[in-house]
Amino acid sequence: MLSHYMEFLFVLIIWSQGWPPMFWEYTKPWTVQHVGEVGSLNYDFVQGILLTLFMMFVDAVFSTPGELFAQFMIADSHGFNKQDLKGFFSDKLKGFLVNMIISPCIYYALLKIIDTTGDMFVLYAGIFITIFVLLIMVLAPLVIMPLFNKFDPIEENLLK
Repeated sequence: MLSHYMEFLFVLIIWSQGWPPMFWEYTKPWTVQHVGEVGSLNYDFVQGILLTLFMMFVDAVFSTPGELFAQFMIADSHGFNKQDLKGFFSDKLKGFLVNMIISPCIYYALLKIIDTTGDMFVLYAGIFITIFVLLIMVLAPLVIMPLFNKFDPIEENLLK
């Protein structure tokens, strides 16, 4: 619980010090040079992905110590931890990769919706997000969760 408060405090400090806008301005020349003019769909998309990568890195730096403490000190002392350090970092890396596959798709679709639907973008973005959430609810147990956990079928006699 304390690690969540510390993580929130770090995020609050980062935003109050203006790190994300500074990062956005810092990467602007590179993005303009390699992608195109400011305000274009491709520019906004690449800048959004770069900012997301930056925020994921900052989050990993500040949240990992608290997660390590919770996993290997608190949960382990009560006998709940069945994971080793290698598995912990493997799960962190897999989570990062899954996030980097899904996030750009969502960002691009939302930017495209905003760019093409004008004043009605809220309705269309809401429909898109609703469909996406329902799709993830179906696909997560089949595709994403097996990356992190091993599932065994329940024996039929145990349910009686």
